[in-house]
Amino acid sequence: MAAMKPPSDEAMAFHLASLFFSILSTLFAQNRLLPSAPDQHALCIRYVKQSIRYMYLHLDEKLSVPLLADTAGLSEGYYTRLFKKYTHTSPARFLSDLKLETACTCLASGLTVTEAAQKVGIDNISHFIRLFKQKYGITPKTYQHSYCFNNNPPNV
Repeated sequence: MAAMKPPSDEAMAFHLASLFFSILSTLFAQNRLLPSAPDQHALCIRYVKQSIRYMYLHLDEKLSVPLLADTAGLSEGYYTRLFKKYTHTSPARFLSDLKLETACTCLASGLTVTEAAQKVGIDNISHFIRLFKQKYGITPKTYQHSYCFNNNPPNV
């Protein structure tokens, strides 16, 4: 026993490296090495919330479902399914409703129909009037007159 030499530095380094990789391997096998992946549900909700926030911030721009999907870093199909799952409406419908609701606020604040349409990113005024009438059953001008002169907005 007295004749045994202590292990060389090289042998000791090899032994320590071997123990280190053994520990890493065990931790990895038990999923303790890497932090757990974020909850998929929470991640999906975050994508949808970020997308809605993006819509609000860029409402005056030409927004489209492909652009919104790209902004979220998702394919258009997956983005649409995810958005519909958590909002119960398509991204296109949500965006259209958001634009029209914002236009109502603009009209109520005294902006003209043209200004309100431009404020929500719709340059074609006849298209804007058609969308508005489809959703609310009255024209934007009628809405504005009801709100401004009667101070009593129609039920929209």
